[in-house]
Amino acid sequence: MISRDSWVKINILLQILKHGEDDHFTNDKHLYAESIVWLLAVTFFVPILNALPTNVLFKFDALHMENKLLSIITVTYNAANTLERAIRSVKKQNHNLFNYYIIDGCSSDETVSIIKRYEDFLAGWISEKDSGIYEAMNKGISNSTGRWIYFLGADDVLAEGIIEKIYPYLSEKASLIYGNVEFDNEHLMVSSFSNRILLQNTIHHQSAFYNAENFNSFRYDTDLKAISDYELNLKIFLQKKETVYLPLTIAYCNTGGVSAELNTSLKETNTIRAKYIHGKTINMLLSFILKLYYIQKEIRFKLYGHRV
Repeated sequence: MISRDSWVKINILLQILKHGEDDHFTNDKHLYAESIVWLLAVTFFVPILNALPTNVLFKFDALHMENKLLSIITVTYNAANTLERAIRSVKKQNHNLFNYYIIDGCSSDETVSIIKRYEDFLAGWISEKDSGIYEAMNKGISNSTGRWIYFLGADDVLAEGIIEKIYPYLSEKASLIYGNVEFDNEHLMVSSFSNRILLQNTIHHQSAFYNAENFNSFRYDTDLKAISDYELNLKIFLQKKETVYLPLTIAYCNTGGVSAELNTSLKETNTIRAKYIHGKTINMLLSFILKLYYIQKEIRFKLYGHRV
């Protein structure tokens, strides 16, 4: 696959040829010459690109990737029933404030067709096989350009106008800015950043905006399936990094996400916590308390259908 950087140079050159001039670009003769080489290379690669299997599709748009403070990333797999609603919620936001990427895991339904329908709005998208949600998220991180990163689930929607409300708080100092999410059963999850995070994750992923500097030395653990985001939140807490809570509803979320699978969530929470909190006794105690908490959640679900 041709790298994103290569596509960026090609797209910029094509824009110059189309519009006639670009001072920022034409002042750099070396970059100009290199881009011409890439353009010639792609001319020869066209037959190869056309022959690529349909499970490897990609597009990164240089114009959409420039000068945006925030990158929004959605990862998908067979999400045709919900994805368009998620995309539309992003499209309703102020386009000048962010760029938007979709990372698909080689869906077999109509997901890619929906992505293509909106590709002029996207800074980039890709569809290829991956090992799961966290590998896809890591791809999104590696390809994004914003100084802040936000993940929107394919079955979730952004609150109307929320990016404009959050944008003034995206300072260089904070590592995490977070708010609340509302589930489709009308339950409001108020995220918190307190000692309780030593027990379990207390920051909903769709409520969190991460400073991209967090990812200079961190990627999500692809061996985990449900709650790898807990690790980053726990690291931020233990390292006493600056965080900002905003009492706003960031997104509206589906209650059936993978993190709602209680047995998997319990196991992975205990695994992550043991990496950072040392001591067999304290970990056994915290695991026992969390087990009791999850038991009451399961009882509550059976009685009231209240999963979160």
